[in-house]
Amino acid sequence: MQEQASNPYRPPEAEILNTAESDGVWRSQNILVLSKDAELPGRCIHCNTPTQFRRSRRIYYLNPWIWLLAVLLFIFLNVFALPVLLLALLLRKSVKLAIPYCEQHWHRRQLLVGMTMLVLGTSIAALFASIDVAAFRQYLFLGGTGLFVVGMVLSVYLKLTSLRARKIDKEIAMLKGAGLEFLDSLPEKQDF
Repeated sequence: MQEQASNPYRPPEAEILNTAESDGVWRSQNILVLSKDAELPGRCIHCNTPTQFRRSRRIYYLNPWIWLLAVLLFIFLNVFALPVLLLALLLRKSVKLAIPYCEQHWHRRQLLVGMTMLVLGTSIAALFASIDVAAFRQYLFLGGTGLFVVGMVLSVYLKLTSLRARKIDKEIAMLKGAGLEFLDSLPEKQDF
C-alpha cells in the first residue's frame, strides 16, 4: 500500500466538491456540463482556487451546419451577408453564466485582451498610414500586416483559453475551456 502512495505515475486526486454546491454542474471527460439554470461553484474556472470574483458572460452556440448553409447560399445563389446573419441570430442558443476567476487568471485575461486590442489597433493604423505616406509605404504595409497576423494569433489563443460552447440545447450547456483542476473537482457523469 505504501508503494502505491508514492507512485509518481498515479493520476492526481482532487477533492470532489460537495454535490449541494455543484448541483446541476458536472463533467463528462474534459467537457463542463451544466443545466442552464445552474450556477458554477465559487472556484476559479482554470486553477480551482476558491474565489469570490465572478464575470458575468453570455455564451452563444450556433450549429455548424449553419455555416455550411451559408457557403451553399453563397455558391449557388450568390447571397451571403444579410440572410445568413438573420438566420444565425434566429437559430443561435445561449446561456448566461457568472464565471468565477481567481485574481491571477483574471489579470492574465485582461492583459491578453489589452495586448490583442493594442496590436490590432496598431496594425490597422499602420495599414492606413501606408496608404498616405509614400516614403515608407512598403515598411508600414509589411509591419501592419505582420502586426495584424500577431493580433489574430493572440485573439485565437484568447478564444481557445476561454470558456466556449460545444453545444447548448434547451436543458443543458456543454462547454470547453475549463481547467483540468476545476474539472477534476466535479462529479463525472457519462449519461445525461
